[in-house]
Amino acid sequence: PPDLDAFVDHIQAGHLPHALVVDCTCDPLVASKHTEWLARGIHVVTANIHALAGPIESYNQILRERSLGKSHYGFEVTIGGGMPLQAALRPLLHGGDQVCEVAAVLSSSMSLVLARLREYTKDQGAPVGGHWRQRARRRVKFSQALLEAVESGLANADPLDDLGGRDSAKKVLVLARELGLPLEEDDIEVSPLVQGIAEALGGGGDCRGLGQWERFDGAMEKLVDTALSRGCNLAYVARISGLASGRDGCSNDEGQDDESEDESEDESDEEEEDEDEEVEDAPSPPAAPPLPHAPLPKAAGAALAGGAG
Repeated sequence: PPDLDAFVDHIQAGHLPHALVVDCTCDPLVASKHTEWLARGIHVVTANIHALAGPIESYNQILRERSLGKSHYGFEVTIGGGMPLQAALRPLLHGGDQVCEVAAVLSSSMSLVLARLREYTKDQGAPVGGHWRQRARRRVKFSQALLEAVESGLANADPLDDLGGRDSAKKVLVLARELGLPLEEDDIEVSPLVQGIAEALGGGGDCRGLGQWERFDGAMEKLVDTALSRGCNLAYVARISGLASGRDGCSNDEGQDDESEDESEDESDEEEEDEDEEVEDAPSPPAAPPLPHAPLPKAAGAALAGGAG
């Protein structure tokens, strides 16, 4: 592994007016160094989600060091396929607007997999009795769609990070903290795409072959069939609600917890279908002082990552 201490000693030379580290990794070890670098007066620009979705104390230390003005800290993690959601939220908050709720599909890899399950394979047919007969069309299987996502570089090296909801949970945590909710990762309720998938695979998944994923093809096909029969599409939705309870323009009741739901997004302008399932209420997190970079809305409960079910 690289010697990070020797590296920053090298770039923070006495004859140079500034030192800057650009962290484009997804390495928790590199993320753990950000506070130390800021304290030394080294500027940091990062897309490392572990820096923003780590323990809340580490997150607050980063913000405290940045507020001292010795160094700059620029951050934007990849959420929703690289959409600049954090950059969009900051002007809203500093301009006095109230964010009542966030509901979004945050995982581009999950979106790709679920979209492919609605498509059909390209089958050229086969000659039968001297005639070219088109075979019956069949939809793309879950294992095939997942392998495509991995090979395209959209999915994580361990697909369970996506399928089990861990990746979406970290993104929810980043957004929740940006909105002023002092949450830890354990405060987020996660519903995996396929119930029991982590246990079935022993907590880790090998993306190099289809074998271990084919066992879930049938279950995923049923989920897609259920959604299509209702005129909907299957989506893995993350939701943070109750952010500004009781304030003008927000209809959430104070103390309302966030909800995890199995949502199928309607392609028309018709009303959305009822929720498939609800998660039991989670206890509200303890009160905490406002973070220094944004006003603190009233925390109404744990942020929840919703799963398609």
